[in-house]
Amino acid sequence: MDGIETPSGKIEVYIGELEDGVRRLSPENETRDLELPDDFPLVLNAGRHMKYNANTLMRNPAWKRGKRACTVALSPADAETLGLTDGQQVTVTTEAGSATEDLEVSTQVRQGMILIPHGFGLVCVGDVYGINVNYLTTNTHRDPLGTPLHRFIPCRIEAVIARAPR
Repeated sequence: MDGIETPSGKIEVYIGELEDGVRRLSPENETRDLELPDDFPLVLNAGRHMKYNANTLMRNPAWKRGKRACTVALSPADAETLGLTDGQQVTVTTEAGSATEDLEVSTQVRQGMILIPHGFGLVCVGDVYGINVNYLTTNTHRDPLGTPLHRFIPCRIEAVIARAPR
């Protein structure tokens, strides 16, 4: 500690840009900040890590044959409440847009959350493979320092209704 040469003789970690936010910290403000709007009652956690993805790992879609590599994962409790079943097509909607993919009902997902892996959305020979989760995020959904909030995106999930052929 003898090597510290600040006027106070202490390690100073004051960051001016964070002061207002730190002063506003309280259980009440935290609860208010975590409230979700009625039209987006769930939280999308964009960028689920799996053994099948690593950023834009998927270059050739043949590698995923027989694997459930890009799914929309939801807790069993939420699936039951919403009347959704494993394997059905669902649409996830956020402020930024919507995307459709297969549902995976998983005990690895916390109730109230939806998980979608990153690294998908590849277009190969005219077909899109998986969801590019970046299209469900906005550049304005950020913390006070400007870091995108990709782990807390208000969203909703709905079953894709099959239409009868004409």
